[in-house]
Amino acid sequence: MASGKTISLFAVIILVISFGVAFSQEAPEPMDSAYTDSLSVVDSTALPDSTAAESIDSLKINADKINPLIFVPDTSLSQYYKSFIAARSYGDYFRYMPGVLSLQHGADGHPEMLVKSLLLGGCNVLYNGTPVFQQGYYIPFKTGADLDAFMYENVARFYLTPVNNLDLFSQGENLSLNGAVWTASDNPSSITVAGGPYGYHRSAWRFTRRFNENLSGNLIIGFKKGSSYYQSGGGYNSFGVSGAFAAKPKPNAEIAYIFYDHKANEGLIQFDRIIEPYLKLKRQVNFHQVSGRYMFDKEKELAIKSYYQANHNFIVDDARTYCSRLKDYLSGTQADYGIKKGDNNYKFSTGVGYHRLGGVNSNDSKMTTLGVAVSDSIDIDSLKYLKATLRARHNTIGGFYPAGTIVYSCPINYVGILAVSAGYYDFQPDIYSRYYNISVPYTISTGTIGNFYSYRPDENLKSKKAVFADVDFMYKPERRFNIGVGFTLERIFDDVLQVTSESSFTFSTHPININYNRVTLTGKVEYPLTKYYKGASGVSLFIYDPSEPRAGMKHSPKALAYTDGRIQVRNVLRDIDLAAAFQARYISAREYFGLIRSSYEQAANLDVSLVIRFGAVEFRVIETNVFDFIGGNSYSIWGEYLMPPGNVWWQLTWDFSN
Repeated sequence: MASGKTISLFAVIILVISFGVAFSQEAPEPMDSAYTDSLSVVDSTALPDSTAAESIDSLKINADKINPLIFVPDTSLSQYYKSFIAARSYGDYFRYMPGVLSLQHGADGHPEMLVKSLLLGGCNVLYNGTPVFQQGYYIPFKTGADLDAFMYENVARFYLTPVNNLDLFSQGENLSLNGAVWTASDNPSSITVAGGPYGYHRSAWRFTRRFNENLSGNLIIGFKKGSSYYQSGGGYNSFGVSGAFAAKPKPNAEIAYIFYDHKANEGLIQFDRIIEPYLKLKRQVNFHQVSGRYMFDKEKELAIKSYYQANHNFIVDDARTYCSRLKDYLSGTQADYGIKKGDNNYKFSTGVGYHRLGGVNSNDSKMTTLGVAVSDSIDIDSLKYLKATLRARHNTIGGFYPAGTIVYSCPINYVGILAVSAGYYDFQPDIYSRYYNISVPYTISTGTIGNFYSYRPDENLKSKKAVFADVDFMYKPERRFNIGVGFTLERIFDDVLQVTSESSFTFSTHPININYNRVTLTGKVEYPLTKYYKGASGVSLFIYDPSEPRAGMKHSPKALAYTDGRIQVRNVLRDIDLAAAFQARYISAREYFGLIRSSYEQAANLDVSLVIRFGAVEFRVIETNVFDFIGGNSYSIWGEYLMPPGNVWWQLTWDFSN
């Protein structure tokens, strides 16, 4: 990594570029159904624009054409799929080029920038609407979202919801991962093989089949392995399978089934490096979801989904002896009924969610939540709307929880859109902080053997709550370029912070509640310079009060910024397309707290990629950090290809560095 002065210079350059000359990708054409596979384009009717949804495969030259099911905008729920204005550059930051998220700790793309602060509250991660396992040696020490639990090839898209989003079992600032359901018509099956920094390798086989106009299915099989950024004990390898079937039995009805199975072995060294390297974490995730939607007419619609997810974490030694074991079960059902009456678009939601944690040395910890939510989106005119949502939930741990949001959007001189929102959130009790019980020996640097103890904390631990106000403005003259700015003020009550103490080489950790204020400032600019060149830039700033929730601790990161661009030329020769892309990123210094504190200085990265596509075969060469080469003559280049399967399977994986 370059020196501090060099990094600061690059940070300034990125910020200047962000609001000087910046370029954009053209807006994707609206898709027609939530049940689509958007590997290269965004299903804009299923996601609000302000989620800043970005495709997983951001370098694919030709966008896949999506075959629609139900035409969502004509349904009574259309207001809940429409644009909420002003894209969030915080969400845009998840754009990436090399296939692993930028500024990661290790080979598998730990997205540390997800954590707005050192707190557990941070960003939640949902896979098809249900929580995924959190990163860390044991659940209480989670310090960020662990996307290692999912092969990227198993995810059709991911996005960050706006702060004013309120659903039955989730609220704003969730990172959502959606699996593929309905298949793309172009290049439906493919092979992806890649190698990258830290010895990271991945390969995936994707099969899709459209049986007829009303039935489609897909199956994805993938492998990942990698050595850790930390040089011992952190190896990671995994196997994942996902699949889906989507059917349209009637013109006004659709059903879908998604499943996911993931198994992994990994070292326990990512954040909790105090744990002995010989201990390994065996992780297994199973997910199943059935969903359906029925349109009674253009003014009435019913949508139902049911899911089941099991997360198992087994901590084993070299003799495959279980040192500890945690089983995490989630299930639930949700029903949404939409009805349109005049200018009012009503949405009624109800459901039940069940969450149980279990282990070998403690009683289970269980939590059941019943919820009801009512929304009304009022069309004031063709460009103005007012949306209000009220939610009430009862939880067997924490009791009754109310919540509500209100959003108003209006045009400004026909070239700008202003959106103002405010609300109050209740958060589910942190069941992970209420359940853990384990004693593990470890060796510290002096060679002394000690013990780490976790224990069930006080049941009086309070649940997190938040009050927010948000203003977003999008300037879009003649649809040639976009400029978006946002301001969010939040007051957080009773967030959960893990505190670790030591006495005579015995460590113990317990959660406490803290309060703080947070201001988030976002800016984004997009512009297509020519028909060949497109790009975007954005910046997010986070201000906390107090800046130190406890002495010696800091909220972080404080700033994120990026600028990227892509040039592509089609049919250079017959059936040959060429493309090149870059992305520069900056992240401020950050600290995370697990068993021990992990600190990372500010960092700036610049990735460059070249792409050649011949027919359906796509080949890429990627340099993952040009700044390292400029500052220290070090390089890390890797490549990958994508192709549809033929009679003979072939693959290529290569990477080299100095």
